[in-house]
Amino acid sequence: MMSLNHENLLKAFSTCLSDDKVYLILQYMNQGSLVNILSYKYTSGLKDISLIATILLSIARAIEYLHSNHIIHRDIKASNVLVDSSGLVCLGDFGIIGLKRCFSFEGSLAWMAPEIFEPKKEGYGNKVLEIL
Repeated sequence: MMSLNHENLLKAFSTCLSDDKVYLILQYMNQGSLVNILSYKYTSGLKDISLIATILLSIARAIEYLHSNHIIHRDIKASNVLVDSSGLVCLGDFGIIGLKRCFSFEGSLAWMAPEIFEPKKEGYGNKVLEIL
């Protein structure tokens, strides 16, 4: 994760060990996750199309960067999209990323591409997001 470098990916600066725990030093996103913002600030839903487009463009740019590096995120959802006070949108939670080919069903089932559930011996790759 520390080798990834894109404006719309949550930055990891360092790790620290303490007894039996590992701590990650991450970029501070003081507005929290998109799911929290929607729950508390936009209780009747987000209706500003330009704001929606900005958020989606940031996520798409992050995904494009990951795929260009042969990385599959596998858990893209509102709780893994983080925002700071300047409006920067970053994709986070790289606990279950896949490299090149994946064979397991990791992530949130409701958010997975349907191609993941098709039995294939070769697994699935970056093309899970392409329209068939």
